[in-house]
Amino acid sequence: MATPGPFVGQTESWVPLKDMKESHPVDVAEFAKTRGIDGEPAFAWWVPYTLKKRDVIIASVRKTTHKYGIEVPLNIEESYRIDEKNGDTF
Repeated sequence: MATPGPFVGQTESWVPLKDMKESHPVDVAEFAKTRGIDGEPAFAWWVPYTLKKRDVIIASVRKTTHKYGIEVPLNIEESYRIDEKNGDTF
């Protein structure tokens, strides 16, 4: 089943797609999208669903405006604005 890989001591093996979709969903979805196979039956509904779910999770994480009572900037310009407002360079 396993064949020698390109590096000493490594082997390569086949992993069922269902296992890859379960263990690394975002990586598999991004790979399918990049390779243009996201329209194939194994990916047609699953890729858009997974990528949308990823975007929702990322958006919810970025909504954090304060941590431990300190305002958290979302970009460089906002960090400069906060520094100017506070009179420091933290």
